[in-house]
Amino acid sequence: MVTTCHPTLIAFRAMTCLALFTQQCRESPAADAPGVPETATAATSESPEAPTNQGPGRPPGLDGAFDFSPDLGGTREFLMNQPEKPDGDASEWRLRINMARKQREAGDFNVAFANLQAVLDGKTAEALKKTALLELATTQQAAKKYTEALKTYGVFAKRYPQDLGLPEVLFRQGQLLRELGAPQAALTKFHAVMATALNLNLDEFKYYRRLVLLAQGQIADTLYVLGNLEEAADKYRVLMRDESSELNQAMIQYRLILCLESLNRPADLIAQAGDYLARHAETAQGPHVRYLLAGALKTMGRNGEALRQVKALLESPAARNSPDWKVWQQKTGNDIANRLYQDADYHGALDLYLNLVKLDPGVSWQLPVWYQVGLIHERLEAPAEAINAYQRILDREPELAAGAPPGLTTLVSMARWRRDFIHWKFEAEKSRIQLQQSAAAPAAAVKN
Repeated sequence: MVTTCHPTLIAFRAMTCLALFTQQCRESPAADAPGVPETATAATSESPEAPTNQGPGRPPGLDGAFDFSPDLGGTREFLMNQPEKPDGDASEWRLRINMARKQREAGDFNVAFANLQAVLDGKTAEALKKTALLELATTQQAAKKYTEALKTYGVFAKRYPQDLGLPEVLFRQGQLLRELGAPQAALTKFHAVMATALNLNLDEFKYYRRLVLLAQGQIADTLYVLGNLEEAADKYRVLMRDESSELNQAMIQYRLILCLESLNRPADLIAQAGDYLARHAETAQGPHVRYLLAGALKTMGRNGEALRQVKALLESPAARNSPDWKVWQQKTGNDIANRLYQDADYHGALDLYLNLVKLDPGVSWQLPVWYQVGLIHERLEAPAEAINAYQRILDREPELAAGAPPGLTTLVSMARWRRDFIHWKFEAEKSRIQLQQSAAAPAAAVKN
């Protein structure tokens, strides 16, 4: 059996919370940004007084501290493309807040903490204290003091329960709880984002609609991480029914397919994977989906269709120059070929192995494949072809370095033994036939 290095299949690791949203949405121009009104396209560098923080995208009065908060998974860019216009406040306390932002960006966290604490302890306006509290939380977050940041956001939520920024504060608490390994508590916060936005009657702003979509995506992902696959699959189905152009339907469907694979539902997986490949075959997740589809078809006993999927992957023009596609070509073809061999479908397995051998000229890939080809020819009682396959392995023995893996050197020894054994069987059978013929010749002469 050929073995391959399995590529990383942890679907949600290293994926930002924006993976469920379209690239166009994440890289939208200023006019489409949640912090900019749709009518702002006319504003240019020649009109510096044009507002950047008002309009139907984002509610007026949202605290500017959100614009400078550290980014967990690209959230700030998604919700806040443009920082708010400076308000012209040159008071000592405002200057301290501005200095703290710059100190945070420079990594001078302790100095930033001191400046922000001075604002919170001083005789300052409540609006500035609120901003300083948000800045303190985001500075703690940037310094990776996640537990302290979580507490500070909690103080904000308790002190300002009607603030327009409360839904994002709750969302950031959920993200921090995920980072701290508390997914159940994170789920509670993500659900609270939606409830709070609804209670504050804020759904007319694009900012909140996007925030709710982010929360829905995080809920589905968190359920998957917790192993609540049924619930996660249901959440992904709900997201798939949303016709918003901001949603990356391919990524949502891919994650649904992962749930179905973990739930061992091959029939449902076949339906979803077939639909996915009909529309999104060239995505980065396409090879994995085809791999899962081939395996599900094999599980359902639909070997012919499984073979067609493998061949489609092996012959894909898009696979030629992509290492990721090549890995999936090898893994998909190898797994299905091995399963066909185990099921005694030798002709189907041979067809696949002969295609697989073309994928990589390296000895570490080709030698095991040629060994499988030799074994299949033996099963098909084709000794000459089997000897040829084993000889291909032996011809490349000089290419093995001194420190070659023990598995490869053992495989070469086994190929030599099998080739010699077939030769011995051939010679033994030849001698047996000759003996039979020699014994039969005198008897025929006496009879005549």
